[in-house]
Amino acid sequence: MTDLFGEFIADLREGFERAGPSLARWVDCPQDRAALDAVFRFVHTVRGNAGFLDLERFERLCDGAERGLAQARDGRCPVTPDFVAGVAALVERLGDLADAVEAGVGLSDADEPDMVRAIGFEPIDRRRDEKPGQGPVQRRTRTVRIPTEQFELLTTSMEEVEAGQRELLELLSFVEPNSPMLPAITELSTRIASMARALTASSQQPVDRIFAGLGAIVAQTAARCGKQVELVIDGGHIMFDREVVDGLRDPLLHVVRNALSHGIETPAERQQLGKPEAGTIHVSAALVGGHLVLAISDDGAGVDEAALRTVGHANGLIGLPIEAILQSPGISTAQEVTALSGRGVGLDAVAQRLDLLGGQVAYDSRAGQGLTVTLRAPSRRKVVHAA
Repeated sequence: MTDLFGEFIADLREGFERAGPSLARWVDCPQDRAALDAVFRFVHTVRGNAGFLDLERFERLCDGAERGLAQARDGRCPVTPDFVAGVAALVERLGDLADAVEAGVGLSDADEPDMVRAIGFEPIDRRRDEKPGQGPVQRRTRTVRIPTEQFELLTTSMEEVEAGQRELLELLSFVEPNSPMLPAITELSTRIASMARALTASSQQPVDRIFAGLGAIVAQTAARCGKQVELVIDGGHIMFDREVVDGLRDPLLHVVRNALSHGIETPAERQQLGKPEAGTIHVSAALVGGHLVLAISDDGAGVDEAALRTVGHANGLIGLPIEAILQSPGISTAQEVTALSGRGVGLDAVAQRLDLLGGQVAYDSRAGQGLTVTLRAPSRRKVVHAA
């Protein structure tokens, strides 16, 4: 799980940077619903990923913050300055903890249970026999990410170096065919080509990277839900833009979580329906017209359109297509709130993330047969072609 943990920390830090301005706006103006929703999506995403990876310390912080933000959204508690400051402190601690992990230093968790209690909740504690400690911050990650603009500049510079090298070689070959400099320039060309290939490789990664450990994650989560699920994965060998592949990790986990919590039925329910006791989630990757396409299918119940429209109407979403209701903030047909579902954030977060990637989400529901969610995202970087 080391690679997954590193990706989790990198994603958390990026998400925190994006959510930071929204958190500041909500602290200044608790009535700013857009800012509140943005922070809520961030916390919900981190909590879901932490739950998948069994990172209780992160999950405990997120649980307290998410419950506080949920009450603020629903108007179920007075949004006092102390309450807002308490929720904000929990969210900020997530960023501090991610920074500590990146630096490879410890950060005490002794005050975290009291931080959760300060906003009126009892902190979750699945491991009561463990002594308080510093959690996962002892592990150092090796993930390095650079701004897209910086990478684009590097790519453009490499293309210019390649072009200049080719012009020099052609000119020298024409002017002085037997020049003693030709072997040296040819060797230089070989090294430049090697650098170009390395740059291309650094801009891409196999889709397998976001599939790594998904089987164990699904098995563990299914067990927590009292379900049996078989995971089938195809297309992991495909190489694609690193930024896009990384960006699809959270949407993938949200959709898989949705299939586990909403779609796949319990073994008893499936037996009554004449289905195999174990459900199936099929995740496939493909390249289509310069886009990376992830399709996540399950053989569960599909979307309960009647229940979804009822919830949508209750939230003022009247006359919209099912796809629009699915992606709206605060929409959930879950009967109870759990660590996996009930907040109405999952598919809303998926749509938000795909929008950032310049991609699209599509849904194909078959009542009683299952749901297929398709995530489509274009490459965001040039590819350097070695000479």
